[in-house]
Amino acid sequence: MKSYLITDPSHYGSTIQQLTKTLLHVINSKQIDYACFRDKTSLNFEELAAQFLHIVKNSSIKKSFLNSDYKLAHKLGFDGVHLTSSQFEKIEDALQLGLHVVVSTHSINEIKKLSQHNIFAFTFSPIFATPNKGKPKGISELQKAITC
Repeated sequence: MKSYLITDPSHYGSTIQQLTKTLLHVINSKQIDYACFRDKTSLNFEELAAQFLHIVKNSSIKKSFLNSDYKLAHKLGFDGVHLTSSQFEKIEDALQLGLHVVVSTHSINEIKKLSQHNIFAFTFSPIFATPNKGKPKGISELQKAITC
C-alpha cells in the first residue's frame, strides 16, 4: 500500500512559513510515497504550490501532485495533477502535458469511466464520515472499488 498526503490549508496554513514548518514536520515524522498540494482558499496559491514542490523535491517523497490545475502543475514542474471528479474531460489534456494523473472518484460508475484513460491512480471517497464530504461509502463499497 502507498501513502498519499493531501494538504489542507486549515492544517498547513496559508503562509510560506506555516506551510514549510508543518510540511517538514509531517515529512520527517511519516512515511509518505506521494504528496499533493491542495488549497482552495489561499490567494497566494501559486507561491505556496512552488514552496510545497521545493520541499517535496528535496525529500524522499516519490511523486508530487498539484490539485486541479494541470496547467500550473506543468508550469511549476510537478510530477502530476490530482483532478476532481468534475474534471474527467481534462484527463487527456493533462496526459498530453506528460503529467501523471490522479482522479478523485465518488462512485463505482466514475471508476469504470476511468478505464478508458491511462491514469496513474484514483482516489475513492469518503469511506468514513468526513465533514462536508457527503454520505460515507463504507468498507463494502471500497472493496468493490478495489476490484473494478
